Amino acid sequence: MTQPDPASHLANLVADLRTITEAQAQGKTWAEIGATLGMTGPEAKKEAHRLREQVKQELQALSGRLAAAGVRNGGFQPQAGDGES
Repeated sequence: MTQPDPASHLANLVADLRTITEAQAQGKTWAEIGATLGMTGPEAKKEAHRLREQVKQELQALSGRLAAAGVRNGGFQPQAGDGES
């Protein structure tokens, strides 16, 4: 079984979190949100917290990988020896 690439995994987490956040913005209760997700209200609240933390961690990890690859400030910055003059 293959793992999804980091960007796709992050996109899926963000989509799940967006679903919860939009439901909250619409004034839905945790019980209603949980019912939509197939869980109880308290489970939905825990899941929202877990997703927020996981998205934060995934973004930090992705940022680190991008920095290590030379991507900074929204674009690729050639490093010494990359063949750029």
